[in-house]
Amino acid sequence: SAALTQAAAVSGAFPLAAGSADAALLVTLAPGAYSIQISDANGATGGVALAEVYDVAGGTASRLANVSSRSSLTATDTALISGFVIVGTTNDNVLVRGVGPALTQFGVTGALADPMVGVYDSTGRNVAANDNWSATATTRAALIISATEVGAFAFTDGSKDAAVLLTLAPGAYTAQVTAATGQPGNALLEIYEVR
Repeated sequence: SAALTQAAAVSGAFPLAAGSADAALLVTLAPGAYSIQISDANGATGGVALAEVYDVAGGTASRLANVSSRSSLTATDTALISGFVIVGTTNDNVLVRGVGPALTQFGVTGALADPMVGVYDSTGRNVAANDNWSATATTRAALIISATEVGAFAFTDGSKDAAVLLTLAPGAYTAQVTAATGQPGNALLEIYEVR
């Protein structure tokens, strides 16, 4: 529709080809938590999909506080990837978490045993990485405080979940969760703005 085309142009999203089977939705949401689920309209399983969320309204009236995505890492799909953009002219604090073992508390079976998380800038340079979130006491304390501030669920001390807290300049970034041991499993990638 014209409204979707205009929203994509305003937000900087790449245009979808006319007549393609891609899907898009333009919606005004009240403050709260929401989920997006991508499935094949014909019931097929497997395949790679991209879910994008844009704050089209912009300004100070709304903000996207966090995004997360869950998927299964396999022998062929070895990374869970999410991109995010920091807009404006000032640096922003971001908490990025790669969750595996902590998923079991929510009944998720086959959780990734040892996730690693990495953050990359628009040139592909690795700006932060972590394997085993509580490995150092100083980092552990800062991660606990930040997770509490943003409302993220707690990690168990000594778990092999991964997390980084960093300050980033405006720009485009990519976060990735991979398996430290190469073993497949279900993983969750979380990105929070820490204010």
